[in-house]
Amino acid sequence: ESDVDFQPGATWSPDGRTVAVPVFHTGKRFKAALYGVSITDGLRRELYSTNGNIGRPLWYPDGNAMLVPIYEPSVGRSQLWNISFPSGKRERVTNDVSDYYMTLDMTPDGKNAVTAESRWVSNIWASSADISRLVQVTSGESPMVEAIETNSGKLLVRGQAEIWIMDASGTGRASFAKLDAGSIRRCGTFIVARVLQEGTPQIVRLD
Repeated sequence: ESDVDFQPGATWSPDGRTVAVPVFHTGKRFKAALYGVSITDGLRRELYSTNGNIGRPLWYPDGNAMLVPIYEPSVGRSQLWNISFPSGKRERVTNDVSDYYMTLDMTPDGKNAVTAESRWVSNIWASSADISRLVQVTSGESPMVEAIETNSGKLLVRGQAEIWIMDASGTGRASFAKLDAGSIRRCGTFIVARVLQEGTPQIVRLD
């Protein structure tokens, strides 16, 4: 089944014969797909699929390819790619630390595109029983989304596509696991994380 709320936008091919539509499938497996729908007979053809999201496709004037934002779970952000039509071959356009929105637009000649760039700014703060006395323990690092304390008093922090471990003061930070986790929890002497593996939700246990 498809997520009806996921609607970054469909676009017509330059010759008016095909509509490119990104969808997000839910159920036992999560998968995003880019479909080409023929106007003449209504047939739907899958051009490309991925475990991440697919944004609004923009056709180049010759109709042989589309510029498409694709979310990459391994790095936790969206980048711009070219998807050939009708082969569905993918070719990278951007390779940077930016996170591009799922919607974008292009000039009629196909030479320029515009999109919004998203950047997370978040840090970890700590306090004693007096919540009014907060102390910032991270600053200027990659986004920190969730923090839990380990049995040894260290912090495990969930970021973009990575889990970090550090001292309670924010010093001594090191990579703990390369995971695009939805959440992390302490379970005895282990850490459990909710992740997507090949489009399937999984619970992973880490020492």
